[in-house]
Amino acid sequence: MPRPRWALPRVKVEPVTEGAAKASAELLKAAELLKAAGLQGHKYAIDATVAEVALRQPGPVVVLTFDIDDMTRLCGGRVRLIGIRADGRRCPCAGPGGNPPSSHRDG
Repeated sequence: MPRPRWALPRVKVEPVTEGAAKASAELLKAAELLKAAGLQGHKYAIDATVAEVALRQPGPVVVLTFDIDDMTRLCGGRVRLIGIRADGRRCPCAGPGGNPPSSHRDG
C-alpha cells in the first residue's frame, strides 16, 4: 500500500479538546456554522467544532466522517469529506470525491 505510507506522515490530526471547544472565537464560529446550516442543539456541537477546525486549516483539507450529510451542510464545498462506516471502512457508495449521496445512511 504505497499511497497510505505516503499520505500518513502528511496527515495533521487536530484534537477537538474541551479547551478548543470552549474558546470563545471558535465557539462563536461553530455557532455561526450551525445557524447557517439550519442545525441547532447540543447534538450538532461536536460536528460544528470539527467543521470550524477544518475550515480554518490551510487547504487542501480532508475530513473523514460518519455523518456526511451534516458535515456537508456545515462545510459546504470548502472541505473534502469522505464518508466512513462504523467499522472504519470507506463508504462503498462513495463517489469519486468520497461523498456518498445525501440519502445514504449507515445503520
